[in-house]
Amino acid sequence: MEKDLIAIGRFMRPHGIRGYIKCKPETHDINRHTRLTRLFLYQEDSLVSLELEDSKIQNEVWLFKFKGFDSPESVQPFTNQEALILSSERLPPPPGEIYFSDAPDFQVALEDGTIVGNVLELLDLPSVNAFRIRFTPPFDEQFTSQEILAPWIDGCVTSVNEVSKIITCSADFLKSLSVKGNAK
Repeated sequence: MEKDLIAIGRFMRPHGIRGYIKCKPETHDINRHTRLTRLFLYQEDSLVSLELEDSKIQNEVWLFKFKGFDSPESVQPFTNQEALILSSERLPPPPGEIYFSDAPDFQVALEDGTIVGNVLELLDLPSVNAFRIRFTPPFDEQFTSQEILAPWIDGCVTSVNEVSKIITCSADFLKSLSVKGNAK
């Protein structure tokens, strides 16, 4: 069941005396909490299902109250745990973006539609998001046989097709990143 769950936030600490707990959202929709009825978390290697009684926002942090948990002590064990939902309840990403977990399903294409490689992973780096690419033959000879990190910026990524799972990139930008593209 673990692969059927995705994180949408991280529990922080209890709030108040009635059993609320703060949760830092990890989603593009801050109002996502209004459509939730159940959350999950792992506690001592067991999956715990929590039925929501109430939710609200305070200072861009969610406050959750779960049925049967009526004191700060009862929700204290949730601190620093991921707030999980079923993957079937996941919202679609904003247009032109993809979820980090979906990145390995995508291929890399050039502006003319030629598929040149595969995305291995999407990384959240301190300065910019980047994706690791491996070029497929014969394009590994044109670009590089080594994996490269390409920044998720407008100069590199020209479009994203979520349906066909293709990220279109600037050929010139990719060449500038490749070892062979820089060799003269």
